[in-house]
Amino acid sequence: MGYIRFAHFAAGYVLAIALVFRLYWAFSGNQHARQIFLPPLLNLHFWAGVWHEVLWYAFLAKEPRKYIGHNPLALLAMHFVFVWAVLL
Repeated sequence: MGYIRFAHFAAGYVLAIALVFRLYWAFSGNQHARQIFLPPLLNLHFWAGVWHEVLWYAFLAKEPRKYIGHNPLALLAMHFVFVWAVLL
């Protein structure tokens, strides 16, 4: 049980250090590094992009859209996984 406890605490420390580094990168990085923490949830163009990506991944859209940086669906998924899953 001691090894499991050590692995649990070591994983927690690695996660905490990674979160601190990611917060640092959000402030010192470019616009795409900040997008994960503050996605444009009130922008209708963003939600249209999310819907188009859902259709594209479901093979219902004929052509993909080109994005600089992350596509809106990936941005939304990374926001919930990296921010909310780590903090909760």
